[in-house]
Amino acid sequence: MISTEPIKFNEFPTLVNDVINSKTLTYSNEKFNDNIYKKLLKDKDGKDKVLCTDINRKHFTYKDENNGNMVVDLKLEKLRDKILSSSNPVNEKKILLNKLIKKFDGTNKDPYFIFADLIKKMQLNNDFVNHVAKNTYIKNKNTNNKNLNEDDKDYEKELEELEELDEDDELNEEENEENEENEENEEDEEENDEELDKELDKIGNNKKYNINYISNDDDNEEDILEVSNQQNELYNTNNKKHTKKYDEYYESE
Repeated sequence: MISTEPIKFNEFPTLVNDVINSKTLTYSNEKFNDNIYKKLLKDKDGKDKVLCTDINRKHFTYKDENNGNMVVDLKLEKLRDKILSSSNPVNEKKILLNKLIKKFDGTNKDPYFIFADLIKKMQLNNDFVNHVAKNTYIKNKNTNNKNLNEDDKDYEKELEELEELDEDDELNEEENEENEENEENEEDEEENDEELDKELDKIGNNKKYNINYISNDDDNEEDILEVSNQQNELYNTNNKKHTKKYDEYYESE
């Protein structure tokens, strides 16, 4: 279903931090992209605010929040820029790196390698564009071409109906939501911690993050110990080096 609502870029600074943070960066690519799509590009009724009109060339359209006109956005470049400019990656990156070091320090996983791999998601690259295109392609919608080509009378009528919602109901809904939010804050924090632990466990089980130790065919203990010590020295050196590097990067941002 297609929403009559525009994408409200002015709300992105508040919303984006809920979808791009140290926890969501531990998600799989599919889950990460889907989380952004559902929370930023759908309305409260689950209708798409974005429509892919050409899935091969990645042409998208959505309603401008200022003048109501339809905007054409090739490969979602404008939208992605708005999302990225509204995010605060510096602090979230630091939190993520600290969590990875705490989780995988002393294991056969390199937290810096994992970190570098996980933050690639923040670029919102082709995987994100393809995910949105697949879920919003016009030919996959239950709306036929005839309805799409009608003039804007029905569209405007639907907008008016939405605007005529009872104000008292809206106030009551906001009040209820606020009360529920206060009651569920502690539960949400516990659930978030549990979910993060599960995501980190998944990362820990991923063999692509294993450090490849070199040893003789006989698995000589001295050789293994020597290589292990070398790895630890390299790890400590990298720790200082990367920390300095990331601090400089953060300051530049």
